[in-house]
Amino acid sequence: MGTALMKMKMKMNDIALVTMCCNEEAIIPRLLASVSDVVSRFIFYDTGSTDGTVALLKAAGADVLEGAFEDFGRSRTKLMQFAKGKAEWFLLLDCDHSLQVVGEFPVLCEDIACYSIQHAGDFSYWTPRLLRGDRDWVFSQSTHEYLEHSEAAVKLPGVQIRHHDDGGCKADKFTRDHALLAVEFRRDPANSRALFYLANTERDMNLRNSARQLY
Repeated sequence: MGTALMKMKMKMNDIALVTMCCNEEAIIPRLLASVSDVVSRFIFYDTGSTDGTVALLKAAGADVLEGAFEDFGRSRTKLMQFAKGKAEWFLLLDCDHSLQVVGEFPVLCEDIACYSIQHAGDFSYWTPRLLRGDRDWVFSQSTHEYLEHSEAAVKLPGVQIRHHDDGGCKADKFTRDHALLAVEFRRDPANSRALFYLANTERDMNLRNSARQLY
């Protein structure tokens, strides 16, 4: 491929890795290595790391916002506000993800606001992960959050996400999610999404009787 065409492709795919983190020092190098040929910058929101996460990111040249964790919807929305305008595209990954590209990364269409990327594995699914960087993106729900106005996301071929499931906040996942969902459900008893995930969480915590009542 000629140099001019390569430069054109790099310009068209001005992508920033946009990620939320907390105590992820051990796994961030794997994430950064997996996107090194795809992104031109790193943007992170650190929500209270006590290890070397922030120092590692700054040494890698990342733009790091530091603040307190509120809930996943609010914190991810704050990250999107911080990142807005810093790149043409945002690649949204978690720290325990890695990116796998078959061949060359596709040239992105500026008329598309949102692409979905396939999560590889036994349970494969598509989720919005590549977004225009000039929009006011909002995440809803305190946990098991979702990206608003992403219904028209276009599937991006040749790219997959591997979930290693070894993030720094996994140890208290069920307890944390239960507390967040309980607050959300008390605030809005008509929130069927919060009710469903609250029941699932209680089932996973072996609170079977309570989960049955919620179902």
